[in-house]
Amino acid sequence: MRQIARTDKNQREIVDALRKVGCFVRPCHQVGDGFPDLFVAYHHVFILLECKTEKGKLTPEQVIFHRQCKGPIFTVTSPQEAIQVVFAVVRDKLNSARAC
Repeated sequence: MRQIARTDKNQREIVDALRKVGCFVRPCHQVGDGFPDLFVAYHHVFILLECKTEKGKLTPEQVIFHRQCKGPIFTVTSPQEAIQVVFAVVRDKLNSARAC
């Protein structure tokens, strides 16, 4: 039987910070099977974020999902880290698109 999906204590704060800088954010923690906590879109770039506290660890299901995922997926522990990750991924995507 599947456990009730819980959110890490910092997830709400991370979601609020990402939305404040203009990101589209949808919580996905209830999907289960190791699926990350957040779907984030910014400047037409899609990113999956796993929210953890400083001491939090990935579950075995999350480890498997991270290994199998073919898209950008990152674990973040703070609003600042989440924003930095999103901006870095978008910057890299835009720079690689310009190089074509």
